[in-house]
Amino acid sequence: MLDSSERPDSVGLGVVGSGQAWATHSGPLSLVGQQASLGDGYGPASIESAHADGTVSFTTAAPRAEPWLILRLPAGGNYRRFG
Repeated sequence: MLDSSERPDSVGLGVVGSGQAWATHSGPLSLVGQQASLGDGYGPASIESAHADGTVSFTTAAPRAEPWLILRLPAGGNYRRFG
């Protein structure tokens, strides 16, 4: 799965080309100018990869005080994060 964010501006992060939809767990996330916009504060989002292994990366255009990469989110407060 690859999300290049090449889709129109929207409230929420939308659906990637392979059909998986982003789920917003908190905060006002949106897609603006083909980039995720986090708004103010905490804004986690997740997406199902359908694969058990692979390479995971992200690029942030406007770093926050605490950028996180969450690799596993089976339930609201149960996750593995790096950052």
